[in-house]
Parts: sequence; structure tokens; C-alpha cells
Amino acid sequence: MSISHEELKKIIVDNVKAVFEKTGQGVFLSSIGLLLAKSCPQFKELLAGRKLADFIRKELSGEIDIISHTSDPLIKVVVPHNDDVGINVGSVEPEVSDIGIGLPRYSRAVWSAFSKEVRAGFLRVIKLSQNTYFRDIPSSSGIPEGFYLVDNAPAEGAPKSSESTHQRIQTWLDKNKIELELVLAGKDSVDSERGKPLSLLERIVSALPEADLKRIQLPLDVVERLLREF
Repeated sequence: MSISHEELKKIIVDNVKAVFEKTGQGVFLSSIGLLLAKSCPQFKELLAGRKLADFIRKELSGEIDIISHTSDPLIKVVVPHNDDVGINVGSVEPEVSDIGIGLPRYSRAVWSAFSKEVRAGFLRVIKLSQNTYFRDIPSSSGIPEGFYLVDNAPAEGAPKSSESTHQRIQTWLDKNKIELELVLAGKDSVDSERGKPLSLLERIVSALPEADLKRIQLPLDVVERLLREF
């Protein structure tokens, strides 16, 4: 689907306003990016090298606004322009999901690299390959050849959610000019230690922070079903 510059702006504004009229809430900035990637993959050409957030702020000022989610400033929410919206941001922000339904299916190593805390005094580096992996090295060390620095992994005590992890990955991809396809899981996610596909349950468990793993309980029939799904 080929679209013009004006059509791109209309798609974004119409989506934000439609969701707001239906739910009274804004739209995650990441959700708009996913919508555009599916409906008009060439939208990045129309951004002319700009980030989607910068495009919205410059081209759509006065129609829609970008605000920070109160649970995590890293998470951005897009709402219809309203001079009073800042008075009660919590009333228009969508709930942050723990599971991250609708987000891209990132590889297990990539998701872990951007969701697990980095200890003080260490740097996190990641190597993108057929068997992507990351490791933490002393901050005094140099970046190993062939690795990228993960400079926005959560510090100890930082708020965590699937949405904030997704935002970290997207910000990092933009900064390093890396294509999304390089960090996605293949059609068959494989545990490199076992050489077997990961079940849906295993992928969910690997994506959740430790605190949530201690809190969330699932009926055995649900566990059994998730173990069968790949």
C-alpha cells in the first residue's frame, strides 16, 4: 500500500482519535509504529530519517500530543491535543500490560538483554547472529569486536514492564540503525542449550521479571495448554 505524506499523517491522527473516542485513553507510541509497519511498510521513507516521535511532534503539533506514562517515563502515549490533558495524565493513559500482547516477537536473548537489570560497574553487550547472545562485562573493559553496546538496559531498581522493554529495544534499534528483523525470533524459537523449540509458556516465563514470576499463578490446565503451544 503506497501512501502520501498527508495520508500518513491522517492515518496516525485518525487512529489516535478513534481509540480516544472509544476508550477515553491514549495510544502507546509503539502501537502506532506497529500499525504503520503492518498497513504501510514504507512509512519510514516518509519519515525521512526521523523517529516517529519526532515526526509527530513536528508535523502533527496541535492535533495530537505525546506524553510520558506515569508508571515509567520511558513509555510514551499519544493523545488528542488538549491544553488541559496534563492536569490528569493518569486518566487518559492506557494500562501497561505485563505480558506484552501485540508486541513484536523478539528473540529470547534480545528480550532478556533489555529487560534484565545491569549490575552497577558493568556494561551489557550483545552480539546479533544466528545464535544471538549477550553478556555483562566490567565497565572498564572495551567493547568486544562484533558486539553492540546495550546502553539503555534497566539499572537496578528501574521500573519494568513489557512496554518499557519494547521501548528500550526500539530506541536502541533507531540509535544504532539496526533493522527490526535482526532482533526478532525465528518461526521456530530454539533453546540453544537443548536444541528444541521453546513452548509458549517458556517464552512468556523468560519475558517476565522475577517479581512477576513469584506473583502470577496459572491453573494447571492453562499451563498444560501453553506447554503444547509453540
